[in-house]
Amino acid sequence: MKKRIFISFFVLVLLCVLMLTASVSIIVYNATRVREITSIKDRANLVAEILNNAVEQNLSFNYSNFNADAARITIISYDGTVLLDNKANPATLENHADREEFKEALENGWGESMRFSATNNTDTYYYAIRLSSGNVLRISKTVDRITGVFTDVLLSLTGITITVLIIAGILAGRLTKSIINPLNNIDFDTDNPPAYDELSPFMRKIDRQKSEIANQVTMLKNRAETIDAITGSMKEGLVLMDKDGIMLSVNKSATGILGGDNLVGMNILHVNRDAGFQKGVEECLSGKNIEIAFNKDGKSYNVFFSPVHDYEITGGVILFCDSKEKS
Repeated sequence: MKKRIFISFFVLVLLCVLMLTASVSIIVYNATRVREITSIKDRANLVAEILNNAVEQNLSFNYSNFNADAARITIISYDGTVLLDNKANPATLENHADREEFKEALENGWGESMRFSATNNTDTYYYAIRLSSGNVLRISKTVDRITGVFTDVLLSLTGITITVLIIAGILAGRLTKSIINPLNNIDFDTDNPPAYDELSPFMRKIDRQKSEIANQVTMLKNRAETIDAITGSMKEGLVLMDKDGIMLSVNKSATGILGGDNLVGMNILHVNRDAGFQKGVEECLSGKNIEIAFNKDGKSYNVFFSPVHDYEITGGVILFCDSKEKS
């Protein structure tokens, strides 16, 4: 039972962690992606403005002022030929006339696209602006995929969750122990007040029930002693047995007839092996009233078997009567 509860709790915690991870990942991913794309656009507009002013004022532009690790800057002529690239030799690069962002920039003044790189397992965002010279400025930068963000967040949240569960388990164990100990140490035999005032009504109820049970036990004991006194003085033998033939009560006369001591708790079929007697026991426990003649140690008895019913057979009564006295 405890194992099933633990597994259910573990699955519930795991589902909560996964749901929380997915939610946080989506939020972080969207916020980071929007911020990075906005940053790329702002940088592209800044570089485009500088380049346009440099062309108009015949100024030189130094690409070394830009961090090569932050973004890739490419100048493309109107026919798609790469004129300049801060991360590769332009002569080694293929024509970019078919690139989506390049075509949009020529047509609309600016263009953008997102392409996936299977080599790096990342997305690359491209933003292009048409310059006053007719060339196109393109700035690109890799953007993390949501799977990467999900993995990072999952690892972080899993670590945090495990730490919180360990701390919570320790605190809960100590708190539970501090609450349960006073309950385990309650002494119902004294008048000392309970550790918690809320338990006072239950303590009073338990005391009343204890008194009632003690009175009932005394009453039952007196009845049992009275019954034992009555059956013990009977000349007839009397045996009470349950539905399995286990003897529950055997009076003095029946003990003498069956022979042996301490017969209570024994199976009557094991005590007496007489075929007629055993048949009488079996038919009695099957629900039939039966009378047989029984001989033991030179004496003859009439034995009466009567089943005890309570919606079903719960036992039986056996009465031994001396046949001479009956006649």
